[in-house]
Amino acid sequence: MIERLRRLPGWAWDAVLTAGLLVVLALDLVAGTFEGGYPGASIAAVAVIALLPLVRRRHPLGAIYAWALLTSLLAVVLHPEADLLVPFLGLFIFPYNAGLRVTGRYWMLAPVAIWIALTASAASAEGAVLGDVFFPGMFATLFWGVGRAMASRGRLTAELHE
Repeated sequence: MIERLRRLPGWAWDAVLTAGLLVVLALDLVAGTFEGGYPGASIAAVAVIALLPLVRRRHPLGAIYAWALLTSLLAVVLHPEADLLVPFLGLFIFPYNAGLRVTGRYWMLAPVAIWIALTASAASAEGAVLGDVFFPGMFATLFWGVGRAMASRGRLTAELHE
């Protein structure tokens, strides 16, 4: 069964991930999380974040920067981001993806997006402390590092196979 799951195309995994994020968005809607602020714009921004897994393979830097921009916009202008689950889950999905797929001289741009989004979120929260930026930022950076390590391992395995 595991071998059959490994053979699924990448777009199928992206669709499952997107569907899961849309379910989380629906749960946030049912729970009344979007009350106050600008609910229509907030829902639209979170929906776009939920759809980003569909483009994350082709545009990993674009996906992480779109997540960072929308998360910052939610936190600073539209809605307190700390209440929303989809942007929080993106904190793990998009850094790992960027670490796994970004190569060349742009590989260090992904952590910049992580820290921008977290700094904007913490700066907009009342009573925020340094730990509100540091600990989530370290976890996201760790996920990015794991993605980098997995990409390196994959390249090494391919070279050894040749």
